[in-house]
Amino acid sequence: MSLQDLDIDEIPLGKPLPWAIYDRGGRMLFDRGQVLPSREVLAEHAGGGLLADLDASVEALKTMTGMAMPAEPAERPTEELFPPGGVKPQIWDRVQIRLPETAGGKIMYSHLVGYVKGTTIILTLPRDGEHWVSVPEGAVVEVRNLTGNHIYVFRSEVLRVSLGGVPYMHLRYPLQVQRQQLRRAPWAKTSLPVRVTAADGHRAEGHITNLSSSGAHLAAYSRLGGKDDALRLAFRVECGAAAAELELGAVIRREGEGGEEGLLEYGVEFQGLAEEEALWLKCMVYERIAEGYLT
Repeated sequence: MSLQDLDIDEIPLGKPLPWAIYDRGGRMLFDRGQVLPSREVLAEHAGGGLLADLDASVEALKTMTGMAMPAEPAERPTEELFPPGGVKPQIWDRVQIRLPETAGGKIMYSHLVGYVKGTTIILTLPRDGEHWVSVPEGAVVEVRNLTGNHIYVFRSEVLRVSLGGVPYMHLRYPLQVQRQQLRRAPWAKTSLPVRVTAADGHRAEGHITNLSSSGAHLAAYSRLGGKDDALRLAFRVECGAAAAELELGAVIRREGEGGEEGLLEYGVEFQGLAEEEALWLKCMVYERIAEGYLT
């Protein structure tokens, strides 16, 4: 199972669901194949966010992302040997690890120390703040790595844990790796201060909590408008050592109540992006994803 964030607007209505839908606690809300007549049935569950299993078929990915993907003979993501063809893992590459339930079931981050082909992969133990996280030997973890426009995923058993110096763990060498293509417009977690001007001239402050090259999720301190209302968003983007101040047009596509400090949440779609503006957004999103902030 590979649970990924799911925007409520991406859920198809009136036809069988291509994947099961889960809440943040991992509890299944709707099984694959169920038919939802309206999104209102999700309202009581959507506050904490929804998840979908992206280890479903390629057709499921096409349905969820709206992405025109070439036909593939297999229903599951392409499986390859480790390392995948054309990919040369670099020492200290950042990887995402899903810990087993016995170790809290959290998604955390680690670094590649090295690998011996056919024998083992060595990763640093993940950290939780200032503390190293204990991963029991014999546990099975799920490892993800972003390379180019693909995410590579494999599951492996923890063979040995060393706590000396920089703590690290040996994983059993995986024979197969699943390759998942990123969405046409992938999303990355952010916390960008944003100044918002509504259509009626009202100004508000907030934060962009998720960003893509096509839109954003906002958390605002006051109401910005209703569905299909126009906004102007002013915020700073950074890519490497470069930075730019953007002021973009957007349209509200989703409005809801936030759980943190009574903030209001909005899903917006950017409008009339110039080529240079789109490049800044893509650069920042992919840099965030490479750092492990994929949503």
